[in-house]
Amino acid sequence: MYRSCSNFEFYNIDEAEFLSSSVSVTNGIDALSFSLKTYQPQSLLLKRTEESFVRLVRNVWRGMPSPDQEQGRLNFMSTRAIYTYLLSVSLDQITDKDFRGEWLDCGADACQLEIVLKARQTEISISLLIEEISRAFGILTRFFPGPIIYHVRLQPMLQYMDSNYFTLINHGLRLGTQYITMDLRWPSNRIETMFKSWTHTKFVGCYHDTERLPDGWSTDERWELYQKAQKLQMAGVRLTQVATSLDDNAAAVAFAIKAKRARLPAPFLINYNTGILGRPSLLNNHTLTPVTTKNIQQCSAGTEHRQSEQNVRYTIADLQCALYATFVYDPMRYYVVGLDVSYSLSPTIHNAAHKFFGMPHECSRLSTPTLEGVKGLFEDHNFGGMSIAQGFKRSIFPFLSTTSIHASNIGAVNTLIPIRHPFDFTEKPPAEFWAARNRAGPVMGLYGDNLDWVGMMKCVLRNLSPANVITSDSAALVIGAGGMARAAIYALLQLKVSNIVVFNRTRSNAEALIKDFSTVELVKDTVTYLHGLDNPSTSSNLSTKRQFSILESLNSDWPSNMSQPTIVICCVPAPTKILHLGANLTLPSQWMKSPTGGVVIDLNYQQLVTPLIHQIQKASDRGWVPIDGIQNLCAQSSAQFELLTSRRVPETLMRIAALEEYLVSHDCNPEATQFIQQQLTRLKT
Repeated sequence: MYRSCSNFEFYNIDEAEFLSSSVSVTNGIDALSFSLKTYQPQSLLLKRTEESFVRLVRNVWRGMPSPDQEQGRLNFMSTRAIYTYLLSVSLDQITDKDFRGEWLDCGADACQLEIVLKARQTEISISLLIEEISRAFGILTRFFPGPIIYHVRLQPMLQYMDSNYFTLINHGLRLGTQYITMDLRWPSNRIETMFKSWTHTKFVGCYHDTERLPDGWSTDERWELYQKAQKLQMAGVRLTQVATSLDDNAAAVAFAIKAKRARLPAPFLINYNTGILGRPSLLNNHTLTPVTTKNIQQCSAGTEHRQSEQNVRYTIADLQCALYATFVYDPMRYYVVGLDVSYSLSPTIHNAAHKFFGMPHECSRLSTPTLEGVKGLFEDHNFGGMSIAQGFKRSIFPFLSTTSIHASNIGAVNTLIPIRHPFDFTEKPPAEFWAARNRAGPVMGLYGDNLDWVGMMKCVLRNLSPANVITSDSAALVIGAGGMARAAIYALLQLKVSNIVVFNRTRSNAEALIKDFSTVELVKDTVTYLHGLDNPSTSSNLSTKRQFSILESLNSDWPSNMSQPTIVICCVPAPTKILHLGANLTLPSQWMKSPTGGVVIDLNYQQLVTPLIHQIQKASDRGWVPIDGIQNLCAQSSAQFELLTSRRVPETLMRIAALEEYLVSHDCNPEATQFIQQQLTRLKT
């Protein structure tokens, strides 16, 4: 009844199922309940539901952006990577009783839900199939942060599947899917009829040749399929065939070169061979090469799926290793540089990410009293980049050829990338600059960026409860007035928080901070660092009215003209033998009167369970969510890793590596040890 009187649908998966300690597996997908048992604060129980529903509304309301005309690649490829990957998951796999939602977080750029349509299915079986699809799609939108491609795979005989195929395509449109594949064997007029009523979804033409004919890539019929997708104004086209010889791989490359030289405005091209002989072509395909994970591969999905010619057998790590083994990419050296970085966890988590992706890179610590000690690194042809720690974030500017608008606005740099392709430094870096990552060569210049604000923004977006959604009345508190406080205010402004209060022991520093950010120009180019997050600032004008205030002391009352804060970011430096700032800092009760609580981030990760974190943990029953320094570090480092290497690493991997290293390298008291072990248990479960 609902489907007969609606255009779209949202399949609401009951959160109680996910959080139940005893789960029935009579329906295979119910086993996924295990994946959401994260012991979240009560205020965040509906966070995944919110994100999933907002995703549907966003897709329907404004649709996905059109293909990047200049580069011939989708601009959801936010890393500007040369090679992008598509995690392929069949409906059989995701409905298997052993499937786990966390397996989807593998660093892929997009995820494909594959539905196999069998011949002569009854109306009842199609109805049941649609129900399974809705639920599976709901799970994907909860666990996979990137774009989802809805793919109905046909058996060779079209005539038996006409109505059923388009029934399933229509259902994909109802789900608000960003991308849907369309079999190019259908007549153009039939496809155009489908296009007329739907504007929110982009279509990707697909064709798989199973006839095993020689010279398939050289035939006029194959080229006509590509042109057909272009005439139908499809976003992309995926052409594949079963390889009959190794020569088919060279032929696939020749076809891609021909398409590139044709300079057609659209579509982007995905082309490769399948089968054992077609494996080399996977390395030559640049866009959305299909991948799997070891867990998904081992998950039972039926004999038919395992025996399919199109069955995906390789992980991102497998394909990345092959790129380095064939000298497409080179081993690179990265560094964490500062006055004293002996305590830094960044090398540990970056190296864990390198290992995860099969990259032969190495990240090392370098403590130095001056920046003169790093000049020699820039002469290394295998220098890959640098993370700038405290002490040099502002003094590094004279060494740089150009910076991002974000680093310029904040006035600090924490990420340095070598320039190996010359360009006009008054313009944004071109595609060639980003393509030079993971490739050795002479360093012609240095590019600086700042991702400190990105880590904070990610933490806020993921942990701010639905009850505290940001509005024009939302207020935030920033503690401190140093470099990290600058990044914190920048993050808040990007989130469109217009009421910001600063507390700092020296009023003049707080006043200078407010003066700098009262007129700073914001930009919409933030999606590069926020893969899979719905950043409000990317969808509307960023020039919002800003209201700043300063608190004199911990005894000061909260400003009467502002709402109570729902976001607090503590940027006080970690205590040292000389500097004892922040050692016992907690929030006074008059600053914690938000009826729905809020999120509190403490950037100090040398002392993980700070008095502030301990205070917020005790207030979790009132909706307060504590974010410790390691969580923030990993959020920032994941964005940094993506900028340096082009790969989006699962943050869970980084957090596990950071927490394990912290236990080994720090003298933890019993409370901190228990806190870390509890987090590790949750992350590894």
